[in-house]
Amino acid sequence: MNEKQNLLMQWMVTVLGSLHALTFNQLISLGVLATGAITMVVNWYYKRENLKLEKQKLQHSFLNGENSHGRKNQSQ
Repeated sequence: MNEKQNLLMQWMVTVLGSLHALTFNQLISLGVLATGAITMVVNWYYKRENLKLEKQKLQHSFLNGENSHGRKNQSQ
């Protein structure tokens, strides 16, 4: 085994050993924390994508002379 594989195995044994020593309630708590963190990342990503789409939509409507409701502006 090379040094990288040895380090990976050492980390895996450490993590699995630590998880094995936890109680059921502690494992559930870790699962809830992980789910919350993943949810936060997914929400951040989709909010960022939504803002990009809204910005493109606004630029498109501005270039076409539309107001915020998608109607053509009336020239006076």
